[in-house]
Amino acid sequence: MASVLQQMESADGAACQNIASHGDDRGFLSQNLLAQLRNLLETVVVTPRGQR
Repeated sequence: MASVLQQMESADGAACQNIASHGDDRGFLSQNLLAQLRNLLETVVVTPRGQR
């Protein structure tokens, strides 16, 4: 299982790549960014406090 930091970095990398690749398609970009933000939020919320 990936560490919290790895999961956060993965979500960040995916979001940055989506912005760079699809900056002109706002609908597609916003759906992808929302999905990555959800993944990031789930990682932070589910992780026990001592492991952050």
